[in-house]
Amino acid sequence: MKISIYPFLFVLGLSLNSCNNESDELYNSSADLPEGKYPLELYAEGLQVVATQTQPISRGTIDGNWDGVESVKIRVNNKQGEYQEKAYQVEASDDKTTARLTPAHPLESTDKLFWWTSIDEEKTVTAWAPYEYGLDEPIEFPSEWTKEDFAKYDIIGVNQTIGFKDRNEPQVFQHLMTKFVFNLRKTPYLENAKNVKVLLNGHLWKYGLMTIDYRGMLVMKFEVGQISEYITPYHLPEDEYEDVDFGGGKPEKPFASYAALVPPLRGIVSPLLIIEVDGVKYNLRQNSFTDEQFVEYRSGQIYVFNVTVKENGVDVTVGESIHWGTGSTGSGEIVI
Repeated sequence: MKISIYPFLFVLGLSLNSCNNESDELYNSSADLPEGKYPLELYAEGLQVVATQTQPISRGTIDGNWDGVESVKIRVNNKQGEYQEKAYQVEASDDKTTARLTPAHPLESTDKLFWWTSIDEEKTVTAWAPYEYGLDEPIEFPSEWTKEDFAKYDIIGVNQTIGFKDRNEPQVFQHLMTKFVFNLRKTPYLENAKNVKVLLNGHLWKYGLMTIDYRGMLVMKFEVGQISEYITPYHLPEDEYEDVDFGGGKPEKPFASYAALVPPLRGIVSPLLIIEVDGVKYNLRQNSFTDEQFVEYRSGQIYVFNVTVKENGVDVTVGESIHWGTGSTGSGEIVI
């Protein structure tokens, strides 16, 4: 008994043709989309993995991947100025370089901005992590940094207008904070000291504001505080210092090494660093620098300060910056 396969091929052809016609109709018309069928989902990248572990003192994103990031906050704006915010869960890829972002809870009909309603629709989407922060709300940073704080304040995000037709294009997240690393070089003066402290000026580095700037980019800005307290950076244990890649060469093993995250600061600025040795304070103030020696602190960059403290003052070598995603650095020297 012979069975002809042609009827099956005919039915398959009709099915495929129906699918193609549906796809063509979807993308070649301006018809509204079925209500409640197309939720807003995002694909994220931008936190690149590098060959060496550049910053072992924090979780996932500062190391260049999505490992450890569990949720983000999504804000959707429409052209009428309305917005809604929702929690989205993060499903990282196997290699942690990309992630799929989907609603943490099923969307309701009232979540109207989170549904696609037309193939010609565009949405302005702002996304950030950690989830608990708010847009245009001041963020207070620690007065004394701990290892755990680097996970809490490594703030990442993106602001972008996307359309239904390009909804599967990845959103490129960026680090919004700047990182300082301070290495105190070994000297007889420090090795004979009983108490050594490294302090940052709290007037500039205590508060930040996550906002959308004039370019339409999600950024972190510093907020000048009404306080005079100092900020104590995190003292890296020796085993953590050994894992740090400073890009362009690691200095000799220091007397001590410290790190902190700070909001970026553009313009003519200096480190505003204070080193206290047995009660004697050595200040790196703005008037300690020439015009050629000032540094602009940018988001997603690491600035390494190698400091030699002597009884009569300090010498400081400052690399230009290291980008969290590349590990590259420039070179420069500042002597005070």
